[in-house]
Order: sequence, then structure tokens, then C-alpha cells
Amino acid sequence: MSVMARTLPLVLFLSMSGGVARADIRTAFSGWVQAEGAPLKHDGGRAQPNGMFDGSLQLKAFDVSATGIEYGFYGAQGSARPRETAAYLYAQAGWGRIQLGDAPGAVAQVLPRAARVGLGQVDGDQGFYGYAPARLAPLRLDDDASTRISYVSPAFVGVQLAASFAPRLGTYAITPRGGRLARPQGLRDLGEIAVNGTRTLGSVELKLGAGYAHAVEHDGWAVGAEATWGAWSLAGGLTDDTKVAPNVGLTWSGSAVKLGTSWARDLNGRRVVAIGADWAVRPWLNLLADAVDQRERSLLLLAARGSF
Repeated sequence: MSVMARTLPLVLFLSMSGGVARADIRTAFSGWVQAEGAPLKHDGGRAQPNGMFDGSLQLKAFDVSATGIEYGFYGAQGSARPRETAAYLYAQAGWGRIQLGDAPGAVAQVLPRAARVGLGQVDGDQGFYGYAPARLAPLRLDDDASTRISYVSPAFVGVQLAASFAPRLGTYAITPRGGRLARPQGLRDLGEIAVNGTRTLGSVELKLGAGYAHAVEHDGWAVGAEATWGAWSLAGGLTDDTKVAPNVGLTWSGSAVKLGTSWARDLNGRRVVAIGADWAVRPWLNLLADAVDQRERSLLLLAARGSF
């Protein structure tokens, strides 16, 4: 059963109880479908499919109370990227945001790191084409966290705090292209805390962040930084989640075109270099491309994405 199917009954329960029964629940539904192919690749002799269809759906149902508190449900179900699968309840106001359910942990929510550009092949989809994904995510500790509770504060004097706790996570797994590669362990009592600070120096906005995670099985930590000036952004980080992995990326964003390049380590410790492009041809149509080099392997991917 999907995480969205597990959490949606809680939303129905809240909408039928007490003072919420008179709420004016608003909904927002969106998603995208994508066709992609690899016209040029070298995979060390391992035969892989040359193309596929992909997609994701997002649903948000929410209301704003008389006291200004927004509360609701957010769910996302995608076949490709693990971080696009989520289902959680939330409440937010001037005091911050609380989330309950399958949502990212504290470190993933506030820590700067290299951006994904194009198809995001450096950070999550390469398994379909025979590649190990690199580590642009701060920590890979937050899979199947249907019991997580988290809090993110508003920025105060440029400083933002976040904390989360999950009593029990499911088996740590990566899900490339809808498959399931499970590792023979779970994580118990996973707590995370993270902080970032933002400061403007002339025309440059600088953000620094750090986070720490502790579970019964092992600990992890991460640091990150991001500098933005005009259309340019330089970001990167260093994580230690059973192994140390660096990442860094430079991004340029125009009105309709985004270009980016990044360098990172994959799950096996090998370096990955990539260049990505995203062109918004229409509000509902994007053309994307990635060129990825992973030591002895190289890959070119092209895609068209329709959004609704």
C-alpha cells in the first residue's frame, strides 16, 4: 500500500471531527508525465532499456482557521525519485510548520546542497540506466518514514531551526524507476536536528547550514553552503552517512531556461560529473537534458515533460 493510501484516512477523520466539520477544505491537484530516452550511453557492457515513461501526482488539501493557522494534507506519488513520494499532515503559522507522516527529515528540509538541474540524473534516477545515484541529498536516512514528526521554525534574525523524530523507519531502500532495492536493516529512533543561517553581503546572499542525525544503528552528519548572486547560485555540501561524500554545483537561472553543472560522489565512492538543462517552452511543457560522466561510464538523456 502506498504512503498516500496509508495517510489519507487521517485526513478524512479530521475533516469529519468536531470543529473541523465546518471547515472550507480547499484542494490543489497537480502532476507531470515525462518521456525520456538515452540516445548515447556506455554502461560497461550491461544492457539497459533506452527509454521510458515517468510521472508523478501531487495532492494538497488544506484550510486556514480563524486564528490564521493553515492545516491540511499533502501527498505525492511518483515512480522515479524517492523524495517525490510523501504523505503527511501539517499545520503552519507564524510560529513555524509541524508535519506528521512520511515527510523529509529535519536535515533534508533546511540544509543547503548542490541543486538538481535537468532530469536530476546525478541524484536518484540513474539506477534505471545501470548507474549508481550520487549523493546530492544531505542524508539518505529518511525512507518510508510514515511515523515521523518534524518541526521547522521561521527564520529569526536570519537563523532557521528544524528538528524531527521517527520512532521506527522501514527497511532502508532506494527505489529507482519503481523497483525496490532493499537493504537488510531498518533504522530505529531516528532523531535529526539542523540549523541554517542566511546573511546578505553586498549583492551576494550567503547561506550556511549544519545537521546531525542519530539512530540506534548509526549516526550521520552534514554541512552545506550556498551563495546566490543574481541569476547564479553556487552550492555544495559534505555528508557522512556511513561514508563521507562531497557535492558541489553551479546553477544559472533565466526566465525560461535553467542550466547547471554538478560534481558529486556516487554510493560506491566514484566521482560523477554532470551538466543539465531545463527549458520551459510553455507553462505546461519543459524540455530537459542531462549529460553525465561517471568515470568509465557516460550517458546522455533527453526528455519532454508535460505538467498539469
